[in-house]
Amino acid sequence: MIYVDYLYLKKKVGRGSMGKGSIEVKPTRVIVARLDPGKDLIAGIRKAAERHGVKSGSFSAVGVLGPARVGYFDKATKSYRPIEFKNWVELVSCNGLITQKNGKTDVHAHMVVADEDGNAHGGHALDGCRVNLTCELVIYEFDRVINRKPVPRTNRYVLDL
Repeated sequence: MIYVDYLYLKKKVGRGSMGKGSIEVKPTRVIVARLDPGKDLIAGIRKAAERHGVKSGSFSAVGVLGPARVGYFDKATKSYRPIEFKNWVELVSCNGLITQKNGKTDVHAHMVVADEDGNAHGGHALDGCRVNLTCELVIYEFDRVINRKPVPRTNRYVLDL
């Protein structure tokens, strides 16, 4: 999907308006947190970052969720089609970026969950994922603030680099 989006952006928006495309950052702190049962995964990551004053960084998490919602981006509707899990699932891996969007902390996360049969399902982590036993979170703070900017004529935001 990233490849298709990049081609669209290059054709429609133009390379020059996409900025440099990359910057160098240095890690300044590492924060280790636990999200308790009942907490929303995305809101919990956001609150942990805000509690420690993290404006930008990356994160990694593992744990147990239930319910959980993974989104698959449907390019026809330009929205995420949810794949929902009512029962416990293992949060095998969750990673993403903490950035600033319109002056507020934004969490962009992707995750892989495994069901009771060991089937793995992955995609965009959607709101509504609840921590069920625990979630162990590690945040790596960056030394620079990274913002997101809107892409014209879409409902998407990209890194403003």
